[in-house]
Amino acid sequence: MILTALLLGVAVGALVAVFWKDIVGWLQRAAEAVKKAIGKIANGVTVAVKKVYDGMEELSRHYTKTGTQWQETIVSRVISENDVPENIRKRAEMQEEADITDDLNEQLNELELA
Repeated sequence: MILTALLLGVAVGALVAVFWKDIVGWLQRAAEAVKKAIGKIANGVTVAVKKVYDGMEELSRHYTKTGTQWQETIVSRVISENDVPENIRKRAEMQEEADITDDLNEQLNELELA
């Protein structure tokens, strides 16, 4: 029973690690696409997920500034609910949209410390 719990914990941990690694790769590709489309590097980015009829939608909002005007460019994709960690999936189901920017920052900080 203890072994089963440990194996389940490892499997859940692996799913979470894959989720964050996938988001980082997707954000890098999205940032390049935004840079190519508008010719600028974003001043800031936020990341969110929301429940949609056929899975979960990941949204990245890229903010750029020209003079005094801010521009928001949104990049999104739909992924399987099974690919999203349970705690984030539950937040997305309870809200119209769950901002996971802070969660991503925590994960990136943990990777830097490791």
